Amino acid sequence: MANQKALGESNNALRAGDIPTALTILEEAHKSEKEKDTPYYLDKGEITKYLGVQKLSESSSSLLRADSVVQDWQAKASVNLAKNTGDFLNYFFASIGSNSTYEPKDYEKSLLSYELALNHVLAGRWDLATVEAKKMAERETIINQLHEKSVAALSAKESEFRKNRVQSYTRIDNINGYPVNLINSTEISNLKNAYQNAAAHYLAGYIFEQQGDAGMAAPGYRTALELKPNNGLFELSLGLVDKNVETIRRGGRTNSDVLVIVETGSIPRITSHKSNLTFNTPQGPKIVTFNLPVIENPSPTYDPGSVNIGAQRAILYQAANLDAMSRRQLRDDMPGYLIKASMQAATQLIAQAAAQAAAAKNNNQNAGVFASLLVGMALSVGSADVRQWSTLPSAIYMGRATIAKGENNFSIPTPSGNFSVPLQFGQDYQIVHVRILGGRAIVSTMGATGAMSDYKISNRDTSFNLSNAVLKNSYALQ
Repeated sequence: MANQKALGESNNALRAGDIPTALTILEEAHKSEKEKDTPYYLDKGEITKYLGVQKLSESSSSLLRADSVVQDWQAKASVNLAKNTGDFLNYFFASIGSNSTYEPKDYEKSLLSYELALNHVLAGRWDLATVEAKKMAERETIINQLHEKSVAALSAKESEFRKNRVQSYTRIDNINGYPVNLINSTEISNLKNAYQNAAAHYLAGYIFEQQGDAGMAAPGYRTALELKPNNGLFELSLGLVDKNVETIRRGGRTNSDVLVIVETGSIPRITSHKSNLTFNTPQGPKIVTFNLPVIENPSPTYDPGSVNIGAQRAILYQAANLDAMSRRQLRDDMPGYLIKASMQAATQLIAQAAAQAAAAKNNNQNAGVFASLLVGMALSVGSADVRQWSTLPSAIYMGRATIAKGENNFSIPTPSGNFSVPLQFGQDYQIVHVRILGGRAIVSTMGATGAMSDYKISNRDTSFNLSNAVLKNSYALQ
């Protein structure tokens, strides 16, 4: 596993807007690894994108390496959903605090589809973007099924603990010293879940609208509005989708429908938190240390408010708060962390007591040494997996405007002042992507004349070979 200090330095360089240095440090931190873990490909895909549209192929190829891990997860999850409670819990616990291959968190899975779809659109490959939109909806269905089954399985395990009078900790409120306030807030509680991303669903709706498919676009806009109620952009887009698609069918547009996506801030980091807890044993109370993941304090998120394109002003609406989603994810995952740690503690304390009893009975020095080792094991249980997709923004804003085709000046406020750049608008539907880093704006948009001829995806990635026949209705049915 890569050095966490070096990864932190790479992330700090990115947050400061020094993209080349961030990538150099990331590569250096992983250079000795024969098999690189998933976060490497996630972070590299994100950082590379900010080096310019000429790097989109490299960015997408890296993200697709991470996507192959999600495909493997999807296959395993589908099989394990059919298992009984005991076997399902074995599968479920194996993924908690494990040092094995990192499976992206649920909110990261939907963001992976969002990022890939965005890359494809910026390269002018709307056909590939539709595949990502459909994959996202299919995966969300599996995530929901897994969540329902895990809640039921953990509840059954808690009941078993109570029945057998096994001491356990199952509520984060009972963990001494854990900063519960960092995963409890009104905004976190108001989220429908941790994995559905309104920005990703709105982007899916926009992609399907560009393809002239109102039947697929409307569910995307509707889901986005359900996840982010009272959002003026989402409401307007849902109301106009049929009219816009009819305009496409009548022969296209004379102007450019522009979606502006602005990403600001940085996803909060995950660290390890140690909490000392008391377990009662026949030999008396024993202190056990739980190592649990904790998310750092939130930082203020910059909101640009609006952008100007030519003479048009587009209001920016918050489409996703990834900071809140990551905290909701941790809150939802915490019962699993606690029950697994409680089971580990109980097992190790029993083994410790047995070894100590054997040593006392036999006055065996070797047994005493073994017992001492077990004491050390029992003092600290669980493992806090601090890996994450660390290069994500903390918030996503979206706005939309109708612009005359041709060159228009694009202007956006930043923490360092107003930033302006001339952009070409030649598409009926066009996306402008902005990432604000280090107080400056990195602006990307698609070419004025269609798909990029040099946008090539590695043959090692098979994500685009999905059957459209299998996926074609998966989004509309959500």
